[in-house]
Amino acid sequence: AKFGDIEACEMGIRAGLNMFIYRNSTPETINIIETIAQKAESDAELRQNIEKSFERIIHLKRFKNKL
Repeated sequence: AKFGDIEACEMGIRAGLNMFIYRNSTPETINIIETIAQKAESDAELRQNIEKSFERIIHLKRFKNKL
């Protein structure tokens, strides 16, 4: 199956990815972020996955700063 960028990002988030790295802040990239954020407003599971990823990233950053 072939997926678009938005679907691929959403599937990645649901699968447990903590972040996506994009090279540029193009209008298409901004659209992906905004669309995922809008979906998360009404999708509790997606929102929870995003919040968990945020917590893991912050935890790692705090841990790295202590070294």
